[in-house]
Amino acid sequence: MEKNNKEKNKLYKNGFIRPDYLFSYWILIWAIMYFFAQRAKETTASKFICENMNPMIALVFALLENIYMFIRILIYNPLPSLIVNFLFMMFFVKIIPIYLIHSYKIKMIENIATLIFIFIVYVIHLFSNKTTGYEVYIEVDKSILGNEKKTPMFQLIEYIKSIFKKLFYA
Repeated sequence: MEKNNKEKNKLYKNGFIRPDYLFSYWILIWAIMYFFAQRAKETTASKFICENMNPMIALVFALLENIYMFIRILIYNPLPSLIVNFLFMMFFVKIIPIYLIHSYKIKMIENIATLIFIFIVYVIHLFSNKTTGYEVYIEVDKSILGNEKKTPMFQLIEYIKSIFKKLFYA
């Protein structure tokens, strides 16, 4: 039984869901790379990224998924702290990146091809770590709806809150 429990916890590192298992963070890293490539157009790699790898489509899909999850939060666990934390996460991981790159040209075929390629690499990464996207998102779903704060951004929010508590309530 103990081995089975350890097997189930392969998604976790120090009690938290590993950030490399969440496709949203792959998209966020992609958006950051794209944003900075726009400012360094001199290199061949930067030019290629700028011309072919706009993550806007992926960010919009991710935001739509977050809106769906937000509706589920409002229905199943409308705790004010959970709502604020989730909106904070959406703002920093989806909305700000969308705002920062919204004016850059979208090439549907190239951008969708990049999304598919990155998603395939993500799936291979999960498979090589003996898990699946389904297993990861079941755990994320339970963590968020249960207000367990096991995802990286929720962990960061709790850490920031603890710093403010120490500074202002000590």
